[in-house]
Amino acid sequence: MSRQWWLGSVLVGVVLGVVGWAPQPARAELLPAERFLARSVVSSAVASPSGDRLAFVMREAQGSSVWLLEAESERRHRLLAARSLSAVAWSADGAGLVVEMDQRLAYVPVDGGRPHVFYRLEEGRDEHYRGPDPVVPGAVLVTETEPPFRLARVFVDGRREVLWQGDRRISDFLVNRDGALHWIEEIDGLEKVVRRARPAAPELLRCGFRSACGLLTAAAADRLLVWRRWQGDLWAITEVDGESGAERLLHRDPLGFADLARVKLEPRTGRPLLAVHHTDRMRSYALDPALAATVEALQRRFAGRNLVIEPRPAGRYWWLIELGDDLQHPRHFVYEPAMDRLREVLGAERAAGDPLPDDVLVRRRAVRYRASDGFELHGFVTLPAGRDPADLPLVVKVHGGPWNHVRPGWDPHLQFLVSRGYAVFEPNFRASTGYGLLYTLAGGADFGDGRVQQDIVEGVDHLLASGIGDARRVGIMGHSFGGFSTLGGLAFTPRKFRVGIASAPPIDLVRTIREYDDQATFASGLPLKDLLRRYFFDFEDPATAQAMQERSPLAHVGETERPLLVLAGARDVKVAVADVRHYAAALHDRDHDVSLLVDGRAGHGFDHRLLRRAYLHLVERFLGHHLGGAIGPPADAELVEYLNRNLDLTGESLAAALAVPEGG
Repeated sequence: MSRQWWLGSVLVGVVLGVVGWAPQPARAELLPAERFLARSVVSSAVASPSGDRLAFVMREAQGSSVWLLEAESERRHRLLAARSLSAVAWSADGAGLVVEMDQRLAYVPVDGGRPHVFYRLEEGRDEHYRGPDPVVPGAVLVTETEPPFRLARVFVDGRREVLWQGDRRISDFLVNRDGALHWIEEIDGLEKVVRRARPAAPELLRCGFRSACGLLTAAAADRLLVWRRWQGDLWAITEVDGESGAERLLHRDPLGFADLARVKLEPRTGRPLLAVHHTDRMRSYALDPALAATVEALQRRFAGRNLVIEPRPAGRYWWLIELGDDLQHPRHFVYEPAMDRLREVLGAERAAGDPLPDDVLVRRRAVRYRASDGFELHGFVTLPAGRDPADLPLVVKVHGGPWNHVRPGWDPHLQFLVSRGYAVFEPNFRASTGYGLLYTLAGGADFGDGRVQQDIVEGVDHLLASGIGDARRVGIMGHSFGGFSTLGGLAFTPRKFRVGIASAPPIDLVRTIREYDDQATFASGLPLKDLLRRYFFDFEDPATAQAMQERSPLAHVGETERPLLVLAGARDVKVAVADVRHYAAALHDRDHDVSLLVDGRAGHGFDHRLLRRAYLHLVERFLGHHLGGAIGPPADAELVEYLNRNLDLTGESLAAALAVPEGG
């Protein structure tokens, strides 16, 4: 497929077409910020191996509960309630559920019998639950990440059987259909080694960072399917001969630019059914030709939405989950392919969460543009309905990481901004993941006043030149690395951005990376810090560190001219709050318009309710004051008390913004 259709323009709608920004009727109603933060009552749902049942988790006032839904009758009944549930999965035979609760594993029979805790993960052995055994009923698999490295099968009656023990950390494994351990994948420095799970077996694959691989399933006794960075770039599926190691490509993104995101396997046989990629939306491709027509028809039926498909080729029912940028809470369906019959289920549970109406929400539109050095970049832009795009204030929302990316799907902050009248640009600058390894590596160490920041700025220029956004009203905001980029936007291009909001920003990026958890890994399972040092930049090298620090926002604090709002958590283990306070104080000492909120209970994730409410309130007021977006009511008593307690600095413009009456 030609790639030229993307070049030089903003693309919207489906990937193969360009759709105009058609005006739609605008809604006058300004919905409360809290409505955007409401979570679905159903937190997860998992289909049984046969497909005739769905286990789902309900959020409740005092914890969570596990329920069972029958596909045929839609009857539901409660199986278990607990204060904390981490994961729910089916046993291999479908006779029960394994529920993870903190460090405990419980077995819940689905046809009678009492739930019981059968295993407690031992922190002293650094044990990790790896899910139910895919073959042996009533058993789970557990690994230990401290030497000696073991893989154990634990039965729901309490028995424990060691399947493997070695001197390397186990990253993955495959169990044969007879229940025997078949393949083992271990970490050896900056490489992964795949071999048969038997003493002194020779290596079949040795995968480094550029040639990364991961176990997927055993196609047969002598054939292995793996994840693979094909030709050192996109994640794909390959088949490996179990004796010779000869490898052939089975699947990669048909559109040619997105990594493989996940693979759906048939639960009872391990047969690969679907490959999923995130492009402009979630796209599923049938790996079994017999499923292709049905999968394609379902995706056409849910056009423009993200559709999670759980096929059960040997059963009567499939299960579907409809997701979307413009769908606050998922919709669940049971599908009967033989009759092409689709039924929505869990509708009452969805309604209990009081989701926002579909007609007040909008969809992201995919964007591609060329950077000034010719590099092709990706991103998304989202516009409020019924407005002239050229007259909209534009907010750049920079993702964290930086080794991460914006995916299609629900984002409460995005939808809140759009509801207040902003066009929102989300760039997947180079260094982002999701578009192949070469895209990620292209960022190198060029942060701060470098190529990565330039990608973001040039994306803004591209949108403005395309008739999207008012160049006089452009703001920038982001969390974590996005906060670092926000500080850079105000320091390096103060004429471009009128205002900035940075949450949990790493002030000293080099030191932040040095202090990463030594156990952190990339998606490939290889050690993060060692890979960064070898393939991106050596943050321990004094010359490299000095060069990065000289191009950081901290080194250019005196050049920051625009108003800035900073938010931080005092318990953040990734970003030193002392650095954030120091940066804000340096601006304040220069009589800069800076505001700082520090929540004494918050960590890096900003996940408690009152902080999330305060964040949206401050964003609404601060951006509204500077860029002209809609403004809702003043803070209620709870928020006023919170702000009085946690605002360390209140700059001139934030004080003015907080004093504006509703709609002012």
